[in-house]
Amino acid sequence: MNLSDRIKQLEVEACLALKENQLDNAKRVWQSMTIHAKIQRDDAKTEYENENVEKAEEADASIIVSLQNLLSSAVRTHNVACFEEWLLPTWQIVRELPFYEELGQFVCAMGFLISDRQIETSLHKLETIFKEYLLIAKYYEFSLNKFAFEWMNISAQITSREVNKISLTLIRCLLKVIYHAQDWRFLQQILWQYYFHMQVYAQRKGFEETFKAYGLVHYLEIVLWEKHKDFRNTLLCGIRDWIANISRITHKDESNVIKTWKQLVIENAKPKTVERFENLYQAELAYWAATRPETYERLKSIC
Repeated sequence: MNLSDRIKQLEVEACLALKENQLDNAKRVWQSMTIHAKIQRDDAKTEYENENVEKAEEADASIIVSLQNLLSSAVRTHNVACFEEWLLPTWQIVRELPFYEELGQFVCAMGFLISDRQIETSLHKLETIFKEYLLIAKYYEFSLNKFAFEWMNISAQITSREVNKISLTLIRCLLKVIYHAQDWRFLQQILWQYYFHMQVYAQRKGFEETFKAYGLVHYLEIVLWEKHKDFRNTLLCGIRDWIANISRITHKDESNVIKTWKQLVIENAKPKTVERFENLYQAELAYWAATRPETYERLKSIC
């Protein structure tokens, strides 16, 4: 029996033990699986130290998938205590394996499990895992594009059900990816997709409720405006387009949407935040004047 088959066998044993509520046995098998993961981790480290990069990355990633499946099984069989006990120790081992795409899939799977089953007590662990994965991707220069769009889809799915602490945590994590993006094309694509989800939500709930669900992005827009001067026109264009689309979807005049946008952002905001937003806001109005002069004439009364 090769290593991959052995790991799969252990996964099946652990899942059956959970299903039959044999928790001690399930924990024992989980520990065996983590030992296999540690051995692979140590072997990979040795190969990297010997500069055998290709050999290090030839290892089998099935251990990550099997541990992910086991954690999913713990939740599905209502053994949430096992899930919470195993989550961080499992991550702390597998995060050192050189399978960055599979690690991203693991993080997304944990995000969906925690949010789908509303395991609020695991939110802090999820945020820790998410931040560490971003650092891993940055260190090894691994693209987060696929991961980010998958996380966005999960966030939109969960947010469509209910806006609560968990859905807002998913959105806050997503915005961390956008904030750290350096690829302009990717930054534009993911921000535009974010705006699309806002528009879909607004069609069902209205703009004010959309702000509660997705409004954190408007504070990120302030940061992006200040941080990326080369991205400014693209950002202003994106804001203009989602305002126009929100107007069309909610059957409200664009000037009304812009006025509401400003009110919601600065409401209860610190004076410094209001000042920073005002810079972006005035730039956005100037962009409308340059690109939609006929609409800007209606906007001047609220400037």
